[in-house]
Amino acid sequence: MSLEPGTCAPRVGERLGRAVHLVRRRTDPAEWSRALRQSQGHVAEGFGTRFPQALLASGGVLVADLAILTLCLRLMGVDAEALPLVDLVAAYVFAFPLTMFPAQGLGVMDTALLASFAETAGQGVVEPALAAVIVWRAVTVAGPCCWASSR
Repeated sequence: MSLEPGTCAPRVGERLGRAVHLVRRRTDPAEWSRALRQSQGHVAEGFGTRFPQALLASGGVLVADLAILTLCLRLMGVDAEALPLVDLVAAYVFAFPLTMFPAQGLGVMDTALLASFAETAGQGVVEPALAAVIVWRAVTVAGPCCWASSR
């Protein structure tokens, strides 16, 4: 396969189309080739300006999410002396890749965060941290779902 710009997508599309054609005879490999080439064009169009904007927006979402988690912890009584912000940020950054699991890592990321909080601040912080994580999840996961359904 050639790695020249614009030549890989049509070939991949045609090969995928042929594979699907074996199972579903109505599938036209040439149409799949055209569709994948068109899709690649849409992605490439303006990529140089949109990609940095997307990265900045994603970073903003992470900062907002971390701010909500921090606020929930502080409101539940986990003070900055027990769990400093730098330790909270470190726990969040290391646990964040667990959001790759279904439902944003619901349960998996939360458990990793709670284990990190307990290791850093001691066992006395587990109950208020658990309450904070539940509120944080309710605000960040259930909140947008309820807001979207009410529109």
